[in-house]
Amino acid sequence: MKKNTHHASRITHHVIKVGGNELADSIFLQELAQNVKQMMAQNGRPPLIVHGGGKAIAQLQTNLGLETRKIDGLRVTNAASLEAAQMVLSGHSNKLIVKALLAEGLAAIGLSGVDGRILQAHKKQHPAADLGYVGEITAVNTTPIRQLTGLGYIVVLSPISLGLDGNTYNVNADEAATAVAAALDAEQLDFVSNVPGVLQDGRLIPNLSSVTAEQLIAGGVITAGMIPKVRAALTAVARGVPQARIVNLDGLAGGGGTIFSSAGHAPNKSGHSNDCRDAPGASNKLTISKLTFAPMTIDQYDEVIALWQVSEGVGLSGADERENIRAYLERNPGLSFVAVDDGRIVGTILCGHDGRRGFIHHLAVHQDYRRRGVARRLTQKSVAALQAGGIQKCHIFIFRRNESGIAFWQANGWEIRQDIHIMSKHI
Repeated sequence: MKKNTHHASRITHHVIKVGGNELADSIFLQELAQNVKQMMAQNGRPPLIVHGGGKAIAQLQTNLGLETRKIDGLRVTNAASLEAAQMVLSGHSNKLIVKALLAEGLAAIGLSGVDGRILQAHKKQHPAADLGYVGEITAVNTTPIRQLTGLGYIVVLSPISLGLDGNTYNVNADEAATAVAAALDAEQLDFVSNVPGVLQDGRLIPNLSSVTAEQLIAGGVITAGMIPKVRAALTAVARGVPQARIVNLDGLAGGGGTIFSSAGHAPNKSGHSNDCRDAPGASNKLTISKLTFAPMTIDQYDEVIALWQVSEGVGLSGADERENIRAYLERNPGLSFVAVDDGRIVGTILCGHDGRRGFIHHLAVHQDYRRRGVARRLTQKSVAALQAGGIQKCHIFIFRRNESGIAFWQANGWEIRQDIHIMSKHI
């Protein structure tokens, strides 16, 4: 595959591939944009995002009365189906991501592979059938990407590509992302998934070599939908990308996921740190097996209060007794969250609103899980839930002596108000 290697503005590149199935979820889009913002705050580099269309293409085909056919997982694309794919990929899906990034104050621009001849392709051949307008990348023109990235833009790229024969082709988004990452000499390619990475017996495998990955596929450990994800990551490494990673949003900015490299180790060339600065003095040696986030329930009270009691900076009172927390959660459903690893609560955030403003209390992370982005992810969950309920501003209460807590909130874009005082009275 050929590449145009214009180096007028030489910066390192990070490519993120996002599947299409999640793009209908506004919370996913918001959290994706927040993760990108966090990553850029850490390393100062705008990533490139390549995306698919997923179910939206099939749904539009159904609405238009078009038949959806797949052969060996490849979508058969006739002329009418290609038009539908272009509408979804280069139009609707692309702009959903761009709008989410813009909403976070990021500079973003949406393109397709046809624009500037970024993705050039020929017709993909299949031994058993004619796939129609399904393409395979033959060359990547990196000049427009490098120029826009050099200006600070996040390029959001649809995999619709320009054929050598002048036709337009639909290209698999994993293949497009791999081709772009290789052509850009990207340091890392992330495949964003709905699972934390490759799991064995329910626990995350943090690093995989190509040899070990093939053994796990042959042994039935890696199965079903994870196989094409792993194959895509292995292909990226084989094409010279130093690291490829399968990761979910919870681990995207925090250094999680399964990393593939030619040697099977995880050199930290991505530029984004494993330290998400949840709190000072914390250990990074713990391996998080399967971190999940869920709304807080009163059934979790005993474990939650135990974490609060050992967390510096969390002030407790009679207002935090079981029945008071029960009433608070009932008045504010779906706004407070816990972080759970292997059945153990390792993080909490208490959140509510009065109909006008949101309020956050008791953000706490177990000391073994700090500096891993847990506090940031908990905050994102609550803020996203507030925004979904129409709340446009949120306040927090924090002790003046809690210097590390103040530093965390300021690093995440929260401001200390100099124009107001908090006044209290026991009633």
